Amino acid sequence: MDASDCPPSQCFFQVFHYLSLALLTFFMVELAGKIFAYRLEFLHHKFEVFDGIVVVVSFILDIIYISKEDAFDAMGLLILLRLWRVARIINGILVSVQNRANHRVEKLKEINESLVHQVNELKEQNTKMDQENVRLRALLKDHSIDF
Repeated sequence: MDASDCPPSQCFFQVFHYLSLALLTFFMVELAGKIFAYRLEFLHHKFEVFDGIVVVVSFILDIIYISKEDAFDAMGLLILLRLWRVARIINGILVSVQNRANHRVEKLKEINESLVHQVNELKEQNTKMDQENVRLRALLKDHSIDF
């Protein structure tokens, strides 16, 4: 059956299936890049290994589904694996946002410490100026000068 023979709903499904396969291919390339970059260190990151397994299994199931259009019974598993991938993407976004927020908090803490230091220096200067003012007033009083 070619694209001109399929009913619209099935063609719609096929388009999304091929889109999914293209995305999974991108994730497979990403996985290969991670394995190449991290080598054996990659195996120490259990979350990354599990994600890699999900990508590979999803990719394999997608390939199987293309060759056996109506005979595929594990559609629920494929959907679950794709939901896992979505959860990983959302987790990545949340971790990125949290890291940015933590970085910003650290910057604000540094600024706060700097401001506290400046306030303490100004208080110290104010105390010295008050003492100098008292000393000068006493000196004026000693010389009978009213102020």
